[in-house]
Amino acid sequence: TTKFVIFLGNFLSKNFLFFFFGIIIFFLALNWFLKTKRGKKIFDSLILKIPIISNISRKQNSALFTRTLSSLISAGVSLPRALEITAGTLGNVFFQEALIDGAERVKKGERLSQVLKEYKKFIPLTTISMIEVGEETGETAQILEKLADFYEDEVTNATKNLASVIEPVLLLLIGGAVGFFAISMVQPMYSMLQSIK
Repeated sequence: TTKFVIFLGNFLSKNFLFFFFGIIIFFLALNWFLKTKRGKKIFDSLILKIPIISNISRKQNSALFTRTLSSLISAGVSLPRALEITAGTLGNVFFQEALIDGAERVKKGERLSQVLKEYKKFIPLTTISMIEVGEETGETAQILEKLADFYEDEVTNATKNLASVIEPVLLLLIGGAVGFFAISMVQPMYSMLQSIK
């Protein structure tokens, strides 16, 4: 551990500028890539695959989707146009594509719930089922509003749960790092005392 700490210190002191500018260039390149269509799609795909994070992302996008769509329908905006506007407010490209596809197919006479069933990998089945009920009863806006309330509460709870999971992990990492450096400092002193004996 002591040798590693010494090596790391020497490496950083000799290559500080290279290391510093390397990090800046890396993050600038990453930021540029994430703004491209391909980069955004890859990032959003990863988000939907990470445990816990994917759950929060789905619920967050569902909350925004249902809240915005409910408000627009209640204001008298046609469903296809409301879907197009709602798509522009969402952060996840897969949700956006689902709603844009939905808008096009609703114009042709298809039901929104039927279109969304093709996107059930990331759109919760609860959302699809409740929209289907709304289409049957003619109360789509009201049901969407209730769904929005439900998902907003779910996001709040999920975020709290995530914080409770992250906190002990961070403490373990910090404790491990402190322990590592403490051992690297004490070990040479202990070895020196042993050699004196």
